Amino acid sequence: MQAAFLVQPGRLEIREVPDPQPEAGEIVVRVECALTGGTDLKAYRRGHPWIPMPGPFGHQWAGSVHRVGQGVKGFEPGMSLLGVHSAPCMQCRPCSRKRYSLCDRLGEQMVLGAFAQYLKIPPRVVRQNLLRRPTGMTATRAAFLEPLSCVVHAMRLVQWREVHRVLILGLGSMGLLFARLLPKFTSAPIVGVGRGAERLALARQSRLEVVLDASEFEARLLRRTGSCDAAQRPNSTGGLEARFARPQPPAAQAPETARAAGLPAPADDAGKLSGFDCVIECTGRPEGWQSAFEAADPGAQVLLFGGLAKGTRIEIDTYRMHYEQLRLLGSFHFGPPDVRAAAELLESKELVVEDLVSGQVGLAGLEQALQWMGERKGIKYAVDPWT
Repeated sequence: MQAAFLVQPGRLEIREVPDPQPEAGEIVVRVECALTGGTDLKAYRRGHPWIPMPGPFGHQWAGSVHRVGQGVKGFEPGMSLLGVHSAPCMQCRPCSRKRYSLCDRLGEQMVLGAFAQYLKIPPRVVRQNLLRRPTGMTATRAAFLEPLSCVVHAMRLVQWREVHRVLILGLGSMGLLFARLLPKFTSAPIVGVGRGAERLALARQSRLEVVLDASEFEARLLRRTGSCDAAQRPNSTGGLEARFARPQPPAAQAPETARAAGLPAPADDAGKLSGFDCVIECTGRPEGWQSAFEAADPGAQVLLFGGLAKGTRIEIDTYRMHYEQLRLLGSFHFGPPDVRAAAELLESKELVVEDLVSGQVGLAGLEQALQWMGERKGIKYAVDPWT
């Protein structure tokens, strides 16, 4: 079969490898669709602690049963499937406390290699997180199970009764999934901040009160907080003059120009860029985390969803943390209850996800698709390993 291998950051290889054979308790899946995601892009750019290199690549998939190992019940060749790439051990301390995403042995039976024609599913995942795909559900829709499970898990960490205004920082595929799922958890107004015309256009189709380009939002946040932190964030430029100069507000934008750019007119949203008692960080960038803290209202819950590279440090105002009682919520992965809930959402058809797929490629086009994503050309790409 053909399979994509991540050899090192910035280098993929499509290799001919033997078809996998199922051992006891395992299933071999014929992959029908695999999706690219933000984790794939991070791994391709700089590596990822959960994705060994060199090694098989990809973890968002849908397909059908190809071969069944000894002892497997309830699955037969040809059955359409949806599933995720991990399952908890159910034996460690976190599992005993139902903190499944923190399982001590989560990585032992990880399913990697979705960018391939066949994929072997280990016993633990077969038992817990492999589901029969409902009739009529496309493989592309089914492949959203993994990212949607992550979002469901994160949403369950927030105390929604205390939320009156929500800010989403980052409108990639995960931020857009948050935007579309939020109305099921809260009736609070939602503001979305992101970059790229396609992402902003998709956000405006969701139930958001305001959608802003990130540069516009940062300028307004700087004026509101009077902070010069933006000039000192990682990846920013500027010397001492830039750091200590008093920030000057940009020239006012005419309402017609703002609307043409997809931004609300200044008069329309003057009172809507404050009061955020729930901030959801989806950029996965240090400056995004910094903005999340700066935008949070006293007493806010700050949901840190976008992961950073190991060892990354940011500065936090401890005065605000203590005296304004900010609550930080880290969110990672998912557990079996989140997978079941995400599967029900996909089956209900109430949640639109298909428009987050910007195009389809074969295995030979996977690297190009990742490069497009890095340039904000498209949201996600579907990979058909048979074309």
